[in-house]
Parts: sequence; C-alpha cells; structure tokens
Amino acid sequence: MSRRAAPDKAGAVLASATAMSRAEPASTTGAPDADRDAPACGPRGATTKALFCVRADLRSVPGGDAVQIERTREALERCGVRVVTSDAPRPPSGSFDVAHLFHLSRLDTFVQARSLEREGLPYVLSTIYWPTAELDARGNVGLRQLVHAVLPPAVEEAAKNAVRAVRARDDWRVALLTHLRAPVGLRMRHLAHAARVLLPNSEAEAQELRRLGGTRIRVVVNAADPPPPPQPPRIAVPARFLLSAGRVESRKNQLALVQALRGFPVPLLVVGDPGPMHRAYHRRLLAAADAAVAFVPALPRSELFSLYSAAEAHVAPAWYETPGLASLEAAAAGTRVVTTDRGCTREYFGDQAEYLDPGDRASIRAAVERALARPRDGALRDRVLREFTWERAAEQTLAAYRIATESGTRETSP
Repeated sequence: MSRRAAPDKAGAVLASATAMSRAEPASTTGAPDADRDAPACGPRGATTKALFCVRADLRSVPGGDAVQIERTREALERCGVRVVTSDAPRPPSGSFDVAHLFHLSRLDTFVQARSLEREGLPYVLSTIYWPTAELDARGNVGLRQLVHAVLPPAVEEAAKNAVRAVRARDDWRVALLTHLRAPVGLRMRHLAHAARVLLPNSEAEAQELRRLGGTRIRVVVNAADPPPPPQPPRIAVPARFLLSAGRVESRKNQLALVQALRGFPVPLLVVGDPGPMHRAYHRRLLAAADAAVAFVPALPRSELFSLYSAAEAHVAPAWYETPGLASLEAAAAGTRVVTTDRGCTREYFGDQAEYLDPGDRASIRAAVERALARPRDGALRDRVLREFTWERAAEQTLAAYRIATESGTRETSP
C-alpha cells in the first residue's frame, strides 16, 4: 500500500486548499448515460481491499445514502473486492489498498479524511453533494428559518455540528469538537484537493465540484434495485393514490407538497420517518395535512416497492436531488415520476418525468396533474433498469480505485 506524507496541522492543509488553481491534468467526466467505457470487473478487483468509512448514524438514521453505500459494497464484492466498513473517526488496524469516503460537506467525513491522511492511505470520495444556498434561504421553516436569518452561516454550521457532537457517541464526540471551527467551505476545498478521485453521481454535480477546485473526477451512476416480484401492499391503500417516500425533513419539502395538493382529487400517501433534527418540521407537516393525506413510517424496501407499483405517481418535491433514490426506485417499478427540477434529476430522467419548482406550490400541483395525464409506457422503467444498475456503479467505482492506488498518478483525459 502506498503512503503519502500528511501535513502535521489541519490549518496548513486547509490553507493549502486555497491553492486549487495549481496546474492539474483535466478531469474525465461524463453524463451518466454517456459513460460507456467503465471497465468490467476483472481479476484486479480480487486483489483490492477497500475500507468504507461511513457516518456513525448510518444504521440509526437511514437514508438514500445508506442504500447507495450498502448496494455499492455488495456489487463491489461480487467483483472480487474485499470491503471492510467502519463508522469510527479513525481507520481500523489492517492493510487496505484504498479508503472510500461519503459526503463532501459533512464534518464527520472531514474527520475521517484527516485520519486517513495521517495514515497515508489514499482515498476516493463519493461526494453526494449539492449547494444548499437555496434550501437555506427558502426551504427552512420555524426555528431553523429563524436561526438561519439571525446567525452568520459559519456560526450556524458550527452550532449544527456542535449539536451533532453532543449527541454523538464518545469516540466521535471529541473528534467532532476538535474540528468544529474548520469552516465548511475550506473543508470541502480540502477534500476536493486531497481525494485521489471524486465520485459525483452526475455531470451537474461534477460541475459543482470543479467550482470547489476538484479536478480528479469520475462520474459514478446512482442506481436502483430491480423490483421484486409484484405483491399487493401490506397496508390498506386507496384504489388510486399518489406516493411520496423519503426522510421527512425540510430539504425533502413534503410540507410544500401537502399544501400544494390541498383539495386534490387523488389522495397522497407520505412514507418516511423524520430526521433527528427535524421533529418540529414533522409536527408542522402533520398539522398542515387534510383528510386526503395519510402518513406511514419508513417501510422495508420490499414493501415500499409494492407501493411504488400501486401508486399513480411518485412525487419528490425536494429542494434538490442527486438524483433521488426514491425516484429511481419508483421509475424501476414502472410508476410515473414527478421530481424537482433542482440538482441532477434531468440527467437521469430526461423527458420521461415531470418536473416541478420546489418553491412554487402551483408548479408542484401542475406537475402532478401533467404526470397523471401521461400514459404508463414503461420507457423510463426500461432505461433505469438498463443504465442505472449497481453493477455499472461498481465497475465505475473499481475504475476509480485503480486510479487511486496507482502511486503518483492523477486523473487525466483519455
């Protein structure tokens, strides 16, 4: 395993992140449906041992990232890669060829990256990133809205991470508090520079990474499981209904959806649990709903697929998606897709979905109406099942591992 010397002080590393404009070879990226040259799993996969570094609450607070991480791990192992998963702030003992981090903007990712740098272990980063300026300015409600209006962004970010640190288990608490004052912008620029390869889910996300100074970039598709054999839903549902599945939080924007569909002739089923810092948002959502809206806690994926198949349409009104696991799964199940026009959704769904403006209730309602007027033609389902598979994601990820483990190499244009 090759080792790289790491600076002794985080401050020096963060300062160096401002020098991103130094000459680097151009990146190789492409839209998800254009990247056909990812190598198939080959014998080199069998010699690779990868360390997945994940957030500590991945199991207790599941989300689309948890599915992406788990399915990527399974697909890589089918390619012969040995994967060890760690949710600790420091890497476990053992010999690894490469580490794999997730989430560009989270403080815990930066903590894990700094530990890997001290060990000299090269890492790639699945960025799962989109700028939050619009969400922060327009999407928050209640106390979160007040906090954003009163506190400077740096103070707001530090306060949020302080709450996470206090709630964290012992090994994470000290590690998070130690890095609490590192500004999020400098953290992200450091990671964009230090990662051997950045792995966005789309060309649109890759463009955002370039703005942060990222140059070594490979697009890796997000994917959906093939639907299980059809079965009737285990919960009682109307003959016709709309579905919105996902963690209940301000970014997912379920409150605007409920408000937009007030009095709509087709009832709405909202499936998901509130995030730990979004209980007040959940209460506001429940209070805003009329009798045509029903709420169901998070369900196992097999049961969720039965709801996808039965729904008239799946609606994702989020402030951004990259591109949204629930929308991909709904498409794979053959239902109509209504999704936000923010993020990278158009790269995945093209003209086979209906798009909404998350800040405009009339736009949300109109997009749902357009979707219901569409026939179910199966074209989007076929495209998702053909192009956005975990096998393809694993092949693209393995290609990035090969780049990362070639000592002294940089991502270059072909």
